Amino acid sequence: MGREFMKLKSYFAHSIEAAIALARQELGPEAVLVKACKVSDQASGRVGDYEVVIGFPSAQQGISLLEDAVATISENQKEAFATEVLGMRELREEIRQMRRTLWRAGLHATTCAPPFSRKAEILSILAEAEVEPKLASEIAICVEARLTGDPLVDGSSHGQTAFFGESRLVQALREELEGRLPIDPSLGKNGGTPRIAAVVGPCGSGKTTTLVKLAVRCGLQKRLPVQFLCLDTYRIAAAEQLRTYAAILGAGFEVVEPMASLEMALRACRHKGLILIDTPGYGPAEQDLLIETATFLTSKPEIDVHLVLPASMKPADLSEVVDRFEVFRPSKLLFTKLDETCSFGPIFSEAARTGKPVSFLTAGQRIPDDLEEASRNRIVDTVFGERFKAVLTAA
Repeated sequence: MGREFMKLKSYFAHSIEAAIALARQELGPEAVLVKACKVSDQASGRVGDYEVVIGFPSAQQGISLLEDAVATISENQKEAFATEVLGMRELREEIRQMRRTLWRAGLHATTCAPPFSRKAEILSILAEAEVEPKLASEIAICVEARLTGDPLVDGSSHGQTAFFGESRLVQALREELEGRLPIDPSLGKNGGTPRIAAVVGPCGSGKTTTLVKLAVRCGLQKRLPVQFLCLDTYRIAAAEQLRTYAAILGAGFEVVEPMASLEMALRACRHKGLILIDTPGYGPAEQDLLIETATFLTSKPEIDVHLVLPASMKPADLSEVVDRFEVFRPSKLLFTKLDETCSFGPIFSEAARTGKPVSFLTAGQRIPDDLEEASRNRIVDTVFGERFKAVLTAA
């Protein structure tokens, strides 16, 4: 007996079950379902909503199975099938993109189960704020430990307690964040007189404008005589800008060059209430130029060095700048340009990573209005406030 080949035939009906019934009635129990698919909208009104392709034994050997199958399918049906395949490919690509996004945020698919995972929710909040991933993972672990055994949170996947559980989660997260955020809104060290502070940082970070704001807020408004000492002789008109501000405010001003003169200038100003030192902005290729300045400032324990950092800087660049200016051994971080960014997580990340307290925040050019003392509540609200507010409002 010769080898049998399978012959194909298409049936159309308004349901797959009806089409199969027609085929079985005509071809008998040996009929085999090969394919079932939805017909295009244009053809469905004429032939039915679904097509099933049925295979059945045939002794004819001269017909290719593939040609036979293709011959039974209209052009509209081929187009519909191609569209289905393309749609599935697009869906798979979307799923892959979602997985990659979740992975970058520290939320791999396994982390997202169960749906009410506390760690997933914590990581989601921290990822939205662009908190450094490793730090975010540490915080999530600590917050989970805080919530372990909390009946309100452990029952948060049931009914109305979900709102209160999430509210408790936010409260625990806030406590953990504030506990990792050192704050010290002051100028000068050890209560010495005069109080001496220097600002260091990269070019364009806003050091000079910030120094003037500090002079008004921490000096003149408290009736303390202020003295500016300018070490920035690199930028064109840098000294003149500070000289102009000093004249307007009625403060003392002196350009110090070379660095050896700074010791004499400090002694000459010891009767002042507040001495503020402006330094040049050094770029990555000028590390050798800042050594002399850094060596002097670090040799004077009475000088309070504030590292001025633009909040609008990218997280990776911000970390690089903090590490590069560590040669000055800054005691505090001062963040500027908060009005130029919508992402404040890097502020928290750097303060938590370095353990250096945040002293002041600026958000604009107005003197001294756009300067404020740093506080834990203010920074946490700035970084996470909208997300926290949404959760607590729902609760």
